[in-house]
Amino acid sequence: NTKIDGDYLDGTTHANLEAGLTACSKKSACSGVTQLSSDKFRLGKSTGTATKAKATGYFRGNKVVTYRLRVWSLVDGYVQSDPSVSFKTMKLAMNACSKKKD
Repeated sequence: NTKIDGDYLDGTTHANLEAGLTACSKKSACSGVTQLSSDKFRLGKSTGTATKAKATGYFRGNKVVTYRLRVWSLVDGYVQSDPSVSFKTMKLAMNACSKKKD
């Protein structure tokens, strides 16, 4: 479980991911959104990550790819990794992820 590292951008919280991402898109200093619970999302200002139980970080991407009815946000310099699994191409990785249950 990871969160966006460091202090939050401001003191506001958002009730869902969509609201958090919308708010983030309007602030140039926002690096993404950290989900702290099912109804608590905070804006981040760092490009690093930190380990935090029950948290999920969503970085602001600079590109998107749509594949199998999902939108994937690509962030330069970051690779989503699972040391037990590797794929030769991004398409194979997206295919495997799209079959996973959320």
